[in-house]
Formats: sequence, structure tokens, C-alpha cells
Amino acid sequence: MWSEIATWQEQLHLRPDLSAKTIGLYTQDARRFAIWVQQEHPGLIPDVQISARRGLLIIRRGKGLKHREVPLVQEAREPLDAYFTHREHLAERWRERAAIRGEIVASWSRWPDGHLFLGQRGPLAERGIREIIAKLGQAAKLASPLGPHDLRHTFAKALLDPAAYGLDRPPMPLPVIQQLLGHADTATTTIYTRVSAADLARMMSISEAL
Repeated sequence: MWSEIATWQEQLHLRPDLSAKTIGLYTQDARRFAIWVQQEHPGLIPDVQISARRGLLIIRRGKGLKHREVPLVQEAREPLDAYFTHREHLAERWRERAAIRGEIVASWSRWPDGHLFLGQRGPLAERGIREIIAKLGQAAKLASPLGPHDLRHTFAKALLDPAAYGLDRPPMPLPVIQQLLGHADTATTTIYTRVSAADLARMMSISEAL
């Protein structure tokens, strides 16, 4: 649905009888409708699509309320696929709990039409995600607190400079990283190209070894 909205928006720009403000209003209404459909009928628009050979993560309201699609590599697909089985069991537990209490089964608990990640009392919210990541950082005994943005930053740096993370693969082009991060401007992505003192020391060690 989101790709159709983007195509439709491009077609609107070709119409000389519509002003930029009118096009913006039309597009805004279309996006609101798409968000409503996803909230009321989440099963109609699967956010995580996994098959044996490929995977896709659809981000509908990311940073800046932007929509983008990110491919899922095998290392991400396998644990997600295992979690799907666990998530299906969770749906059954929530269904049984609702039946015992004589309540209606919450829409967010259903499978596969409900929310993907659940906490102890309902859908996993931003605060819960931050707490989980912070605990992982503590378990790893990191020097500073770990947050969601740290994972995003590390992801970008590892694509740009794989050798810094012990990865034997070529660096990814900046425009590709820009698209994966959802940056509107390449200038924002260039923040990750800044060389740190640790980077300089590593590069000097490599040059000395040569």
C-alpha cells in the first residue's frame, strides 16, 4: 500500500493543475488512511515477510514518520522465524487467559494479525525495548549505557567500515547505507564517516604491518 501511495504521489506532481500544497494534503490523507488500515487490520499488511531465501522488514513510521523497506539477512531471519513459533504460543496463552476471565481476546495478542513483539502486559512499547537493550549492555559489561540508537549507529559503522568490527567484506556504498537508515539527505549519513582516534590507531597498525 505504501509503495502505491508513493507512486500515486509522483503522478500527482505531473499534474499542472495541482499546487504543491494540494498534493501535500492529498498525500497526507492517503498516509493517514494507510496507518488506520494497518492499526485496525494489521493482518492485511504484514510488516515482517520471511521465506526460505529472502526476508523483508517494512518500517511504516520510522524516524521522521518515514516509510521504508529493509531486507532481512539470514542471521536475522532465522531467530525471527523461531520467534514466530513462540509468538503463536503466546497468542494461545492470551486467548486462554481471556476465556478464563470471560473477556474479549485483545486484538494485539492475536496471531498472526496482532502485534509481533509482546511484553508481560501487552504490546512491547518503546520503554520496554529501551530497558531490554540497556540490560543487554549491562550483561556485556559495556563501559557506557546501551540504547537503541547505539545499535543503529553500530549497524551503519559496520557497513561503512567492516574491518573495524572484524568483518571480512568490502565497505558498502554510502547511498546504500543512506537508504537503509532512511536518511533524506546523504549529508546526514556522512556523520558516520568521521574518523575516530581508535580508527586512526587501527589504520596505523595496519600500515605498519604492511
